Parts: sequence; C-alpha cells; structure tokens
Amino acid sequence: MKKSLPKLPYKVDSGTECYIVDLEYKYVIYLYKLFNTIKTDFDINWAQNNMQAQIIDYYCESPCVKYFRDEDIKITYHYVDKNNEF
Repeated sequence: MKKSLPKLPYKVDSGTECYIVDLEYKYVIYLYKLFNTIKTDFDINWAQNNMQAQIIDYYCESPCVKYFRDEDIKITYHYVDKNNEF
C-alpha cells in the first residue's frame, strides 16, 4: 500500500504544526512550530532527555522507518517557537 505525506502544514496536536518536510540526499528534515512555547521557556535538557530518546528509539525500532535505516537515511527534527525562533 502506497502512503503519501499529508498536505503541509498539518497540525500534530493543539500546540504543534509540521510546516516543512524537506528531502535532501540521505536526509529527511522535519520543521515544526510550537505555538504555545517561547524559546526562553523551553527546557532544552528536558528535550534532550525525553524527546531525543523517544525519537532515537522510534528510528531504531519502528518498522515504519526500516527503509530509512537500511539506506542509512538520517531523519532530523527542527523546531521553532511561536515567534519563529529556532
């Protein structure tokens, strides 16, 4: 069964929107906007300890991304706050 990406931008949840999916050689880059967050309020340590671990587990274990693992394609997630700050 062939799957296609949803039309962009798309809401992930009430505070998050994916607005770009960029495909480059050996990279898939997702760009998200966090509508309820400003950069100074974001706890980068929490993100590294929680979000990063979940993303790595997903990439390493999920059958949905097996092709990416097999082809050594990297998946990167970038976020901006509600003021468009990285």
